[in-house]
Amino acid sequence: MKPLKLKLHNFGPYEKQTIDFTQLEDASIFLIAGPTGSGKTTLFDAMTFALYGESASDDRDPSALRSDFAAVSEPTEVTLRFEHQGLEYEVTRQPKQTLAKKRGTGTREYPSSGKLKIFKDGTQTDELTRMQEINLKLTDILQISRKQFVQIVLLPQGEFRRFLVSDSSEKEAILRKVFGTQLFQRWAAALKQQLNQQRDKIKSAQSVIDSGLKRVRWTQSDGEHDLAQLEGQHQADQKALRTAKQDLKTTQQQVNQLKNQLEADQQMNRNIETLTAKKAEVERRQREQPKIKQQQQRLATLNWVHDQRHVYEQQQDLAKRAEELKLQKVTLTKHLKDQNQTTTQLQAKQAQLADAAQAISDTQSEIAVLTKQRPLYQQVRQLSEQLEQKTAAYAGTADKLAQLQEDEGHQQEQLKQLNDQISQQPALLKTSAKLTTDSATLANSKQQISDLLTQQSQLDQQRQVVADAQSAVAALKQTVAQASRDYDELRNQWLAGQIAVLASQLKPGTPCPVCGSTDHPAPHVTTATQLVDNQTIKQAERSLQQQKDQQTTAEANLTTSLTAYKKQEQAVQEQAKALKSQLKVSAELSVEDLLAQVTKQATQTSQQLNTVNDQLKAIDQAFEKQQRKTAEIKDLQQQIQRLKEQVQTAKLAQQTTQTKLDEARKQVPDQFADLAALDHYLDQQQKQVAEHQQQVQANTQALQRSREAVATTQANLNNVDSSLQENQQKLTETTAALSQAVTEQLGSDQMDRFVELVGQLDQIAGLKQAIEDYQQALTAAKADVAAYQQLVGDKQPVDLSQSQAKLSQRNEQLDARQQAVDDQQQQVTVNGDILAQIKAATQQVATQLADLNELQLLVETVAGGGENKLGLERYVLRAQLAEILAIANQHLKQLSSGRYSMQLHLEAGAYQKNTGLEIDVYDDNVGQVRSVHTLSGGESFIAALSLALALGESIQNESGGISIDALFIDEGFGSLDQESLSTAMTALENVESSNRMIGIISHVSLLQETIPYQIQVQPTGQGKSVAKVVLP
Repeated sequence: MKPLKLKLHNFGPYEKQTIDFTQLEDASIFLIAGPTGSGKTTLFDAMTFALYGESASDDRDPSALRSDFAAVSEPTEVTLRFEHQGLEYEVTRQPKQTLAKKRGTGTREYPSSGKLKIFKDGTQTDELTRMQEINLKLTDILQISRKQFVQIVLLPQGEFRRFLVSDSSEKEAILRKVFGTQLFQRWAAALKQQLNQQRDKIKSAQSVIDSGLKRVRWTQSDGEHDLAQLEGQHQADQKALRTAKQDLKTTQQQVNQLKNQLEADQQMNRNIETLTAKKAEVERRQREQPKIKQQQQRLATLNWVHDQRHVYEQQQDLAKRAEELKLQKVTLTKHLKDQNQTTTQLQAKQAQLADAAQAISDTQSEIAVLTKQRPLYQQVRQLSEQLEQKTAAYAGTADKLAQLQEDEGHQQEQLKQLNDQISQQPALLKTSAKLTTDSATLANSKQQISDLLTQQSQLDQQRQVVADAQSAVAALKQTVAQASRDYDELRNQWLAGQIAVLASQLKPGTPCPVCGSTDHPAPHVTTATQLVDNQTIKQAERSLQQQKDQQTTAEANLTTSLTAYKKQEQAVQEQAKALKSQLKVSAELSVEDLLAQVTKQATQTSQQLNTVNDQLKAIDQAFEKQQRKTAEIKDLQQQIQRLKEQVQTAKLAQQTTQTKLDEARKQVPDQFADLAALDHYLDQQQKQVAEHQQQVQANTQALQRSREAVATTQANLNNVDSSLQENQQKLTETTAALSQAVTEQLGSDQMDRFVELVGQLDQIAGLKQAIEDYQQALTAAKADVAAYQQLVGDKQPVDLSQSQAKLSQRNEQLDARQQAVDDQQQQVTVNGDILAQIKAATQQVATQLADLNELQLLVETVAGGGENKLGLERYVLRAQLAEILAIANQHLKQLSSGRYSMQLHLEAGAYQKNTGLEIDVYDDNVGQVRSVHTLSGGESFIAALSLALALGESIQNESGGISIDALFIDEGFGSLDQESLSTAMTALENVESSNRMIGIISHVSLLQETIPYQIQVQPTGQGKSVAKVVLP
């Protein structure tokens, strides 16, 4: 796959951008340059999006690549045209995005879309528009996934340099992502989890056994308290439970018989009491009869008031309406008086305006005359303005001419200074070359000294590790000795306890279990020594053995660490001796002093070189300034000549305008000083006329409105008088009718009582309810008396004390037997559950112990817990890394002229993190293998580049040998010094590309000066950038 042309529209910082890669076909290498954040890597994101519909990184959604500045009417789109195996393809994609609706207003979200065109010999042969078909076709063409494409085409050079010098654990994490070996990591984690779960299961089962035996309710305090004793006790408890249940059943039957008799007697006593209470209630209800009759009379009166309520409310409404009409009449009378006064005032104002009409007519005539004279004043004003402009133009041109003549003198002086500066260039170039060589030599020496200091620091750390290990071994020896003494003392106590047990079992005439004698003249006498059981002595024995095992392991680790330390110490001493000999310094000089000496020299040399380079850059800039300054002086001289001609022309135009102005002023009358004075006078007179006309119109309209208001108010006043008379008549009639009805019902002079009763109408419902409740309660009480009389008959109350005492005695006996059953049942249930748990746990422990041993061995093998410290995943990655190094060495030999090759470090490291994936480098010049940490900056760059190229080829080979004819190296150059950067550039130029397009993405300025073929990316503001192809 070789890119030919890339088009971006509203993608990232690019608004409308086209990159033509065919312009770079003659370049073995080209540079993508620009400031940080300008959008260099976005070009690669665009190619990845065009091919796969995704961005180059996993953390960016394609829709997030849409430009922030893009208008809602402009879509985001990427088009990539590329060549692959003799055919050309053009793929166009648009991500999911929110755009303006094609019809109507507003926006909507459009799904992702695309198009793929296929060309053969310049002729289109096919076109696909469905996204699924496009993705399948491109996958079939490229034969690699997006992740593999990114790994092959975009090489993060800085990451490969870090990979080169990282330890095995860091390499493992990086290679895991590349080759997808997370499965092995998950296997190891899963096996460890299974092992921990298996241990937890065994611990849980054993815990169930121990805790279960402790929770058992033992009927006998002596004995072993084990599983067999628990089974025997459980059978005896079950038999006792059956007997207790039979006794409880018999007692319960007796209690039930007594309860039934007592309940029957209690019910009869309650019926007799209820009958007596109901008879009393009937008598009480009958005594309330007079009060109920009074309530019935009051209810009848309130019902009549309720019927007359609408008449009373009508009377109140009419009285209220009469008051409102009287108030309206007073208001309208006052308003009519005010309107008449206003009309009189407006009529007087109308007479005043008629008297001023003649003066306004004279003013209008004067305005007409002055308007005809205005063009003469206007002509004088225009000529005066033209004269001012001509005068200003003449003065400005003369000032500009003087300024240019002064600038020409300054430019001539600056040109002389530049010529003097340029003459210093040859001497500075010689100084720069010498300082560059010295700086490179000192930098190489400084790196070697720094590496030596790092190794010394590691040696100090290893020395501390050995000292800590020695202290740990000594402490473990003391711990084991003390543990042995404690164990011996504990065993003696255990033996004493066993002897005491045997002695306590000896009886006269029975043989001794030790000597067989039937006579026991001096049996063992038990002392106050604490008894020790078998479990305690076994636990102490296991603890002692574990501590001895720890001591053995610690001593073995100490021996290994001490051997590695002595070997590393000898290597550091030999390297320090060789370095001091190479630098020709005293062997007594410390490495730190040597580093300070070389650093000081390097700093001084670097400062001198920077000063010289700054001077050379200034001279380069002086060359450009000299050329620009010469051109500027020539241009100034041409401008001065043109300005001299313009000064003469401006002076002639000024004199001509002055003559015309003098002639025009002679024709203007002397009444006004200028056009502004005339216009001011006309404006005042016109305002006076307009103001008079407005006053006449306003007065006429106001007078008309006032007369209409007087007529309207008079009509309203007449209507109110009529309504007031009609309302008063209705009020008189309604009041008379209401008074007559109250007198007939309540008596004379009872209107106040009627009003009071109207306020008490809300009592009607309560009175009705009280009367109904009384009647219902009386009827119900009589019915209850009849019912309970039928139940009681002629029976008398029963004495319950003897029956209750007998029942209480039986209940106490029942509770005692129930408690006995509950206790026995709880013991049987608890011990039965514990017995089942202990049996199951015992069987589980026996089964799982065998599985645990097999799983432990498997986990140690997969996780690298053995002596070689090499786990399964790292073993697989070691094989992959060996293949990558084989491919990388082909590039490295070419790039280093056969000097270097890389190989895996075969020996196991002190720790697992530096075992299995360590890389050494073989230096053919000295015939020795050394660490990659000893490589200089430029050497480590070409080694990392070889690894990067090899990884890409390895992935291509695993993907079926597909061809990717493009390679982009992302950054990795900013940390290189000048010498290392030069070495890296030489290596890149020597890479056998075989029509492979190689691009470097970097912002290092020296690369821009070294690489002629470039794609330059420059920000233009507002989040936008533009890219252009620069050719030599």
